[in-house]
Amino acid sequence: MEILKKQMTFKELKNMESSLAKIILQELPFKLSYRLSKLAKSVKQNLDDLSELLIPLGKKYGDITEQGSYEIRKDPENLEKYFADLNEILNIEVEITYIPISLQEMENLKLTSLDLANLDWLIEEDDDKCSDISKPTVQGT
Repeated sequence: MEILKKQMTFKELKNMESSLAKIILQELPFKLSYRLSKLAKSVKQNLDDLSELLIPLGKKYGDITEQGSYEIRKDPENLEKYFADLNEILNIEVEITYIPISLQEMENLKLTSLDLANLDWLIEEDDDKCSDISKPTVQGT
């Protein structure tokens, strides 16, 4: 069980967050739950860091609401600057640690194709048949 590291942007991390949550919220065998808990911890730490980076943006480009969050001012110049700064932050690369999960371990999980696309880096194709799926076959005449 090798712990791997992966570089990804905050944007990629946010995009896969809900897909990961779908897996983590399912009742799973102990080993798989353990692996996913390690990944979830790494993802959570990075998302907490992202939240901390977004607070100054809210202060700079928004007004505080009664709920204590920031609402970005809607004037075009403000929005343009806000989105430029936001994209700069979302493109920051972070490192997550994880233990790969085999296709066999995931076979009973209920996920959409989009979820699988978001998490394909996490899945280890441990079956020779799986690696043959993407290989085109040519039939002789």
